[in-house]
Amino acid sequence: MRFFRNLSLALLASASVAGCSSSYDDSELWNEVNSIKDRVSGIEAKLSGINSDIQAIHTLVNSIKNNGYIVSVTPTADGYEIVMSNGDRFTIHNGRDGKDGVDGKDGVDGVNGTTPIIGVAPVDGVYYWTVTVNGKTEFMLDAQGNKIPATASGEGGGSVVPAPVIKVDYYGYWVISYDGGITFDYIRDTSGNPVKAVSEGGDSIFQDVYQDGDYIVFVLANGTTIRIRSCKCEAPAIEDVVPPEILDQMDPYMNIYRGSNPPNVEGTYLIDPFVTVYCQDYGHGGYAPGDQVNSIYIGFFNQDTQKLTLDFKSESVSNTSYEKGDGSFIAGDGSNFTVYFNTVGQTSNISTKTALVISGTKTSSGIRNLEYAFVMVEKGDDPNHKLMEEGVFRVFKDKDGLAANASHSFSFAPAKAPASETLSLWYDFIRDVK
Repeated sequence: MRFFRNLSLALLASASVAGCSSSYDDSELWNEVNSIKDRVSGIEAKLSGINSDIQAIHTLVNSIKNNGYIVSVTPTADGYEIVMSNGDRFTIHNGRDGKDGVDGKDGVDGVNGTTPIIGVAPVDGVYYWTVTVNGKTEFMLDAQGNKIPATASGEGGGSVVPAPVIKVDYYGYWVISYDGGITFDYIRDTSGNPVKAVSEGGDSIFQDVYQDGDYIVFVLANGTTIRIRSCKCEAPAIEDVVPPEILDQMDPYMNIYRGSNPPNVEGTYLIDPFVTVYCQDYGHGGYAPGDQVNSIYIGFFNQDTQKLTLDFKSESVSNTSYEKGDGSFIAGDGSNFTVYFNTVGQTSNISTKTALVISGTKTSSGIRNLEYAFVMVEKGDDPNHKLMEEGVFRVFKDKDGLAANASHSFSFAPAKAPASETLSLWYDFIRDVK
């Protein structure tokens, strides 16, 4: 490095002048030269690991937004190699407690040396970059005083800025870049002083990594925990919820998407025109294929990308029927999805419980090729046989191929049955249907 070479020449020049005296001992100067060389080499070795771990954090938190998961975690000599579902592969490093360096002398006035620890912390669903110096953690701020995001707040994830890059400047102080290494600024302590770089020790950005059921948990030095699904954590297979004999009957009439990486489908949609695909009870009260039924609004809310659950509401445009269900499960991959759950509702003033399956492809304009199938699990008093019989299933779809984004205020509160309870009610009932 230029800094090391210039300083070495200066020290050697001093040694030459002093060398006029035969009694002069220059061993101390050479020790200082070698010490600087070792310090610079140590910092350079440390930088690679630090920046690698910062990029790893960036990848992990954005995988949450993008519904990614971990394929494998393999121990290495100094940490773990992580492989993600999108093919990203990286290593995170273990660290050890660091110690203070010496006081800065030349250049910008400094403080005792230390290694800053970069991390993230969530605020309202968005992760922001943090820096910890001497045990004090603060959010990184841009020139306008705003927190610097590591993930985007909008649908679809993605990062607002590149992962930070840190290095050591000419005078031996830590500097950081937020634009991919184009420009740098000092990392400062809580008093506003630049932080002097040291090569010894240094806490790891990752303090712990462990498995918790179907999740891999990463604990950062600033206390933040990041939970990422492993590939063993899958949405409950629809075969675990809907008996195979029912699925076999539905299969010719609708798509059933499987997988544990479904899109975010939160929103309200209008199914119009809403037409019949198949009625098991056709000829006995059921609709003929192509018959149009009441258009409906459907809404998906509170989607949990980790547990793969969401809440559901629907209401007919004519305001004669509604359904609601909490903790419903969602499966799928990419833009394709299937949700399946039990709902409670009312049609023509008759209470209903149905097992509902909805499939489609999420787009920016709504849900394409939406298919909607349900089994009548239970109904209230229906002396005039207005509704389909219990145990019968019907399949419908959006005729024009797009259930468009819509704005609608549902006039009832969601149900509060746990997801496990919801699914077991469905499963237990339709397993007995012959």
